[in-house]
Amino acid sequence: MVKEVQMITTDSHIGHALGGGFKLKYKIYTSSFIPYDATASRLKTIMEETLNAAAVNILAGINRINVVPGIGRVSVSRKSNGERGGFRWCITFITAVGNVSPLSIVNLLNGIGATADVSTLTQGNAIGGHFTLSFLGDDT
Repeated sequence: MVKEVQMITTDSHIGHALGGGFKLKYKIYTSSFIPYDATASRLKTIMEETLNAAAVNILAGINRINVVPGIGRVSVSRKSNGERGGFRWCITFITAVGNVSPLSIVNLLNGIGATADVSTLTQGNAIGGHFTLSFLGDDT
């Protein structure tokens, strides 16, 4: 199985520092406000707490009938993007299986030319199908 990896990138025009933040959307879920300089662990916490049907620690125990699946568990890393306060966060979807729905972003950044984008670095996939075993004349 290949895990999905998406990247959030923020930036602004030369000479203009970033401020403010952004929100993420995943299917029917919208995150709380994410500061422009959120650490990787802070972004992970916000995503897992707000882009799922329930808190991650109780996801396995909820009744999933008529529940839209959320992002599940994620791994997040962060690197600086240029000299204007921008960052790149790489999000690896740990428990989601297959090609994950793309995140979208609500740009609430401050700064001239402030941009916030999401891109997919690696599309997730999974093997599916079925098979039959035969043993001593019996099939499964």
